[in-house]
Amino acid sequence: MRIAFIGARGIPHGHSSAEQIALHVGKRLVQRGHEFTVYCRRNLFADRSPTYQGVRRVFLPTIEHRLLGQVIHGLLAGIHASGHSYDVVHAQCLTNTFQSVLPWLVRRNVVINVNGQEWDNPKWPTTLRHVFFKSAVRATLLMCREIVTDAEGMRAIYRERYGRESTVIAYGAEQVQPRDPTILARYGLVPRGYYLVGSAYDQVVRAAAGPNVRFLGLISDQAHMDELYANAYAYLHGATLGGINSALLRPLGAGCPAIAADTPFNREVLDREDGGSCGSTWRDAASLRDAIRAFEGDPQLVESLRERCRRQIRENFSWDLVTDQYEVFYRGFVEQWPVERIRATVAAQKAKYRM
Repeated sequence: MRIAFIGARGIPHGHSSAEQIALHVGKRLVQRGHEFTVYCRRNLFADRSPTYQGVRRVFLPTIEHRLLGQVIHGLLAGIHASGHSYDVVHAQCLTNTFQSVLPWLVRRNVVINVNGQEWDNPKWPTTLRHVFFKSAVRATLLMCREIVTDAEGMRAIYRERYGRESTVIAYGAEQVQPRDPTILARYGLVPRGYYLVGSAYDQVVRAAAGPNVRFLGLISDQAHMDELYANAYAYLHGATLGGINSALLRPLGAGCPAIAADTPFNREVLDREDGGSCGSTWRDAASLRDAIRAFEGDPQLVESLRERCRRQIRENFSWDLVTDQYEVFYRGFVEQWPVERIRATVAAQKAKYRM
């Protein structure tokens, strides 16, 4: 199959869910004999070689603007993709729905992963949330006979609000081990001597931070992030909007238990089918304090969770599994399978990783 991917900044770049799918699913599909093309923002890349780890890269211009950057790039990518005989055009996130209309009009198989609850995300202006994204949902449901949601919780939202079922394909994470102690030394840290906190609440934390809180700044080197995850005592996760957040998966893949905001999406990541958990959840400041104190008071419990975290990723959120699921989904779309068969076959892929 020939697959085009619209919606990432490009590869390799950053660690958002779009870039992660483009890289990890793309390179694995290439290894299986497919052709995978990622549309990249030209001005973000000094190296514009046509391939990266076997994945084709097409560089198109845009402006670097928080709101318009991806919209313009996605529009140009949609125009470009319409002139090529791709079997599947994958648009990541509702931000790229309208840019996918032209490929759809020329009868390309447009696949849209709707991602999260963009209509509730405060990072977007109110008008954009209530007009653009809600209109994008309607357009997505019109164009796609089947959509991808990244969590059972998101599947329920689309079923209850819009009367549409969907195929659930979560994000993935690599399994990593501590490898380079010199990386920790650069940050003045020691193994198991710190909690790692994501950046979502940076300004709030800065305002209330005491002397034991350190701010490491933006870390773009993913080897450094892997080492920080793998050596942390635990990870504190504050994201509350659905669906599944890849920032919660990566620590688990490094064997780092998490204390996460109590949402259906975070519980879907932390809770195991055998009744165990890969951490704990919190609802307010008091329950967050209690969860941290519980971890502090029971190091043996925290250590016992580490292998459980890795097992959770291996069985439910590995990139090999995610690639299996997308390969089946794309094939079902191209071969016009009934949507019920697509959903069932995608879901059945997990059985291979639980043996």
